[in-house]
Amino acid sequence: MSSVARLKNRFYSNSLPERGKISLATVVLQIALQKMLADLSAEPNPVDFGEVVVSTFKTIQVTLTNRGTAVVHLHELEITEDNREDFSIDLPDELVFPHAIQPGNQVVFSVIYHP
Repeated sequence: MSSVARLKNRFYSNSLPERGKISLATVVLQIALQKMLADLSAEPNPVDFGEVVVSTFKTIQVTLTNRGTAVVHLHELEITEDNREDFSIDLPDELVFPHAIQPGNQVVFSVIYHP
C-alpha cells in the first residue's frame, strides 16, 4: 500500500497506518487561492510517499505552477489530515504568505513524511 494525495485546489488522501513495521499516511495541503483565469498545477500529482518505515522519513519536492494568464494568490499551505503530526512542510526562505504566483511561474516546497 502507499499513501497518495491529489490536487483539486486541495490535496486529498486517506490514511492507513500499519502496525509495527510500516506506517502509511497521507498529506492534505489546503491551498487557499484566488483563481480567475489561473491554472494551478502540481507536480508530482499524486504526491505518493509509498512505504516509509516508522522512525524514518521521506521528503518529496512539490512544484506548483501557474499555467494560466492570471496571478494565483497563495495564502497558506496547511496539513489538515488526522495524522498531520506525521508530516511537515519545508518552505524556501523567499516564500512568505500571501504569495503571488505570476503566470508561467512556480513555487517549489518540500513535504516531509515522518511516521
